[in-house]
Amino acid sequence: MQAAALLRHHRLDLATEIVDEVAAQVPEYSWQTDPERRAALVETIRRTVAEFADLMGGPATGWPRHMLDLFGEAGAQEARAGRGLDRLQSALRAGARAVLRWLAVQSERLRLPRSMYRAFAEAVFTSLDEFADAAAEGHRRELAKQGDDRVRHRVRLLSLLVTEPSVAPEVIADTAAQADWTVPRTTAALVFAPLRAEVSGPHAEEPVLPSLPAEVLADVRGARPWGVVPDPDRPGGLPYLAELPSPWMMVIGPTVTVDKAAASLYWAKQTLGLVERGIIAWRPGDGPVVHWADHLPTLVLFQREELPRMMAERLLAPLLKLRPREAERLGATLLACLQHGFNVKGAAKTLHVHPQTVRYRINQLQDLFGEDLHATDRRLEMEMALHAWLATMSAQD
Repeated sequence: MQAAALLRHHRLDLATEIVDEVAAQVPEYSWQTDPERRAALVETIRRTVAEFADLMGGPATGWPRHMLDLFGEAGAQEARAGRGLDRLQSALRAGARAVLRWLAVQSERLRLPRSMYRAFAEAVFTSLDEFADAAAEGHRRELAKQGDDRVRHRVRLLSLLVTEPSVAPEVIADTAAQADWTVPRTTAALVFAPLRAEVSGPHAEEPVLPSLPAEVLADVRGARPWGVVPDPDRPGGLPYLAELPSPWMMVIGPTVTVDKAAASLYWAKQTLGLVERGIIAWRPGDGPVVHWADHLPTLVLFQREELPRMMAERLLAPLLKLRPREAERLGATLLACLQHGFNVKGAAKTLHVHPQTVRYRINQLQDLFGEDLHATDRRLEMEMALHAWLATMSAQD
């Protein structure tokens, strides 16, 4: 085919013209200040023109794989640079215009048939579509790879943050940069759990944790997703966590420096365990967030299972001899009285009963405990024992 022969003969001139057109139409692709890059690009386009000539003059029905891979890599480079495909697509269109303009000049000079020009132009537009598709696929693959890499780096960072003994700060900083996460001054661990009552049933599916802001490092694998959040005590709090939708709840551990994240995760998990056992009272109406700091006495007492039982046997023996309901009622009254310094009105308000009811129960408690009821040196121990014992009684209901 005469057009193919023209392309082969003038491929270097045409490649130079294409590079100049792209540089003029897409200023970001101007290589005049870098002769080596310009020369390399001219050579690449010269080979592309030669391949196009073979396509025009031979039996091939499409571009060879290695040429499409070339444009796929160009799309991937745009993705790696954090750009979309607009600039590359503009360059492809500018190159196509340069080719068609060059052929128009040659057709007029050599008086080529119009049918040849139409066939040539159709081949150019078909090639443009193929190149654009290859670039888009390369761009998409690179973005997917970056996403996978980012997830992998974030999961690794989470693991490093809770490693004991703590990992060197420079290792954390390097991994955080790869994970696109800014190392904060303080952090707190988060542990998520689905509300089983809302997902039970023969056809129930495990709920999917809703998406969280990028600042929250989270590992959503497994039945107990967990993560860390930066600077949890910031002004304004963490509103996106307070709005966690049903059927999820979340426990937030203590605020610590980054090198102590493992401790925050430990206490968050301990708190969740006590919530799930019913030791820490929590209902969906209480909101989706449970703070470990609101349950310090319970967490301390239940570090060893036998401690609350032994404290109850030692300090609450008179109550343990009563029927469970009566014991629980008098125990709650005693706890409220201790918390309010035996102020009847304050205790009654806490218990939502009449002050006279509190006075009656105090008389009962006086009969049970005698002088020990007002022993100031045992008041703290008594309060802790009641707190743990009542929590256990509530969990058994």
